Amino acid sequence: RGNHEDLTGLLEAQNFDYNFKVVNKMYEEYILSVGDFDERIFLPKFQSFDEVPSDRALDPDQPPHPSPAPGVPEVDFGIDFTSFRRHVRQMTPRTPLTGRHYLSTRDLEYGTTGNITPVKTATQSVSRLNLLCGRDPTPSLALTRIFHSCELSPQPMIDSVLSELGDKFTLHYSVNADSSRDFAEKRVNVAVCLYYKLLESILIDEQKKPAYDLNILLSLRLFHETLFACCIEIVIFCYNSNRTFPWILSVLNIEPYHFYKVIEVIVRSEASLSRDIVKHLNLSEEQVLDCLAWQSRSSLWQSIENSGQNIPACEQVTLASQLRTPQLISSSASQGEGEEREGDSGGAAKPLAVSGGGVTPVSDRFQSPVTNKAHVIIRTHSPTRRVIVPPLSSQIRQSSDPLDTGEPDCEDGDSDGGGKPRQREVAQVGGSLGLFFRKLYHLVYVRMEELCSHLRIDDEELKHKIWTCFEYSITHGLDDDGQHIMKDRHVDQLLMSAVYIICKVANSPQYEKTFTEIMKCYRLQPQCNSNVYRSVLLTRQQDGKEERGDLIKFYNMVYVNLALPHPTC
Repeated sequence: RGNHEDLTGLLEAQNFDYNFKVVNKMYEEYILSVGDFDERIFLPKFQSFDEVPSDRALDPDQPPHPSPAPGVPEVDFGIDFTSFRRHVRQMTPRTPLTGRHYLSTRDLEYGTTGNITPVKTATQSVSRLNLLCGRDPTPSLALTRIFHSCELSPQPMIDSVLSELGDKFTLHYSVNADSSRDFAEKRVNVAVCLYYKLLESILIDEQKKPAYDLNILLSLRLFHETLFACCIEIVIFCYNSNRTFPWILSVLNIEPYHFYKVIEVIVRSEASLSRDIVKHLNLSEEQVLDCLAWQSRSSLWQSIENSGQNIPACEQVTLASQLRTPQLISSSASQGEGEEREGDSGGAAKPLAVSGGGVTPVSDRFQSPVTNKAHVIIRTHSPTRRVIVPPLSSQIRQSSDPLDTGEPDCEDGDSDGGGKPRQREVAQVGGSLGLFFRKLYHLVYVRMEELCSHLRIDDEELKHKIWTCFEYSITHGLDDDGQHIMKDRHVDQLLMSAVYIICKVANSPQYEKTFTEIMKCYRLQPQCNSNVYRSVLLTRQQDGKEERGDLIKFYNMVYVNLALPHPTC
């Protein structure tokens, strides 16, 4: 703004803010596209980072800034390097818990890798993206041959999907005055290039599987829509857009329950994705699993209804090669996912992996849920333990500690006696529904282990009860409105409630935990959001409004009532 002929008026009060933002934005685009050094860190505005813009706890084990070598004078640049380093760490994307087994010991200790900075992260992602998309926005010769080998060419449908979703994205991306339509169209063009690259990689992988039929996969419009939506999400993430996930899903009108299905497929088939792209996709998948797919209008509920069954238990969706007893959980991480081991003690099935070894066709992820005719035989060598949760009396509810649940009462389930192993058959649930809950149980188990570790809960029997209590709430839970307890709620809310109630009835001062302690340790997890425990759905009103409160109110008003009619959990 100002006089474009003689360039006067640029610094006038009415024009300064606008011009300053435009120059900053142009410089940021230049940095991300060229990969140059961001010299703005030397400006006075950036020389103080006393307030870290995040509510996440900092790692107390962070190594301090090294002191200068003996005899070397210390130069004061007027910059608080300790605060600056903390600020940089907060800007670096955090690794989700389900992806930590890919990190080295140093990464786990310091929370990030080497000398990675936000600028380096952004430039690496954009550079890697440019390498991936270094082609025309059209099918390659190899991909064209695959299309011609199909009974019906998928190209017309693909063109329709790319055009329709591209127009939707351009329209919403350009609504902001600062974003021109041309800028949005360039993003779509990059996404189309990435789409064809990933589609080719996926189809090549599919051809390596024993029984593949590309006709089925390429005829699924939903597959192409979710794949292209994921490509756009990757592009806007690499260019550091302020439109964060799940913005793309609402814009393109794509169900989160369907979107997550393509994420693992992309990561498996394309090894050239940068570390932070994979990390972002992992976080997006976790977000779908823990809350987005549980919204009232989610197609997950229709999928459950169409299956004709209740929500499956862990052992119904976990692959036979992935069933582990509690004593083998810690040691199984060093084994291959397909290895099997025999255990000496029983217990609930624990999810350790989420894939089927990469041999299942991708099209199965988009098919209706099925119950396999084959049954898995589960061997147990010890009696099944049932945890009885006592009801809250009126005196307890009115006491100063409304969360006191009284004394525990545990009883043994039926057993064959003598410690002899028992066998029982469990019908396996497959298809897209089985995949969803297999991933969900794996995610929750990893988070439970992390939470128990910070809470210093090392008793395997107690953790087994926490897991069983959580699993019961997922498979049988109904709230006061007659709705499933997970509808419009977050899976971590049920997990923290299960940890509290089992520790409470354990009748052991060593393991008794308050909600304050539990939430404090929960905040150390990378996916933590304060809204998870500060704004929990309590009741639904007839006018469509919701009553919300904190996690403690949810526990007293909803979660405890869930356990009252059903003593076992």
